[in-house]
Amino acid sequence: MKKLFDNPWIYRIVALIFTILLFIYINQSQLTSTTPQNQEQTTKMATKTQSVKVTLQVSANTEKYFVTGYPEKVTVKLEGPSALVTSTVNTMNFRAFIDLSKFKTGKYNVPIEISGLNNQITYSVKPARVDATIQTKKSKNFPIQIVYSKDGVPDGYEVGTAKAAPSVVAVTGPKSEIEQVDHIEAKISVPKGATQTIDQEVMLVAVDQDGRQLNTILTPATTHVTVPIVLPSKTVKVKLTQKNGESDKVYALTTDTARVRIYGHTADLKEIEEIEVPVDLTNQSVDYEDTFTLKKPTGVVKIDPAKIKVNVKIKGND
Repeated sequence: MKKLFDNPWIYRIVALIFTILLFIYINQSQLTSTTPQNQEQTTKMATKTQSVKVTLQVSANTEKYFVTGYPEKVTVKLEGPSALVTSTVNTMNFRAFIDLSKFKTGKYNVPIEISGLNNQITYSVKPARVDATIQTKKSKNFPIQIVYSKDGVPDGYEVGTAKAAPSVVAVTGPKSEIEQVDHIEAKISVPKGATQTIDQEVMLVAVDQDGRQLNTILTPATTHVTVPIVLPSKTVKVKLTQKNGESDKVYALTTDTARVRIYGHTADLKEIEEIEVPVDLTNQSVDYEDTFTLKKPTGVVKIDPAKIKVNVKIKGND
């Protein structure tokens, strides 16, 4: 045994074994520690393709020209590193546009351009080209016409003069469209059975003589419309009448409310000229004041005031 350990080759072999084991341990540690980084790098370098809808913008002399005929949105297909594509889709910090800044009036077929994309992302646009029409821009003021139906208003109610605020709108668009404008329409919906004034914010529309909506810009785009709906009314006199008075007494009936306003359907109001107030004098022998609730005749839904005070003076018949 002693001879075995005295042999120098034994020490060399043992040292070699330890060296091999140490090498394996170190490499395994490095492999383990770099795996997450490699995975992260792989994720960043993975290719991703995604299509998004993008609003198509127009670069043109908008002070002088009005552009029509192009689609509102186009489809942009993005391809590149996964992280970059995802970030681009989330932020949408690029734009699709057509450049008409050097064009005059006319019809054109132009390519769609993209700006603001990272240079590591490639793209394609569908459609790649679009039609666009450039026309001379024109502006003109028009009064607003309020359109509504009275069919929903109950019989007897009156619809007053509808008003819009503002009552004038500036219309901007292609010269050819502006020349076709017949009027600016504010269409309001009157609910069935409406008995109160209607206040609505209404969208404005420019229409031609056939009622066709025109491609224009309205400033403002809305107006506030008021349609008065009122219950007809009239004022009538108050008539005080004696009831159950004694023949040997003289009664003087007076009131500070000589006239009242009655509300109801027009046809019913035409037949009413006074509101009668019967004053019951049974067992009354001295002066007094009393309050009477006015009785509504047929067709009357409201009387203002609803009550009046009556003074009664009584004298003996000498």
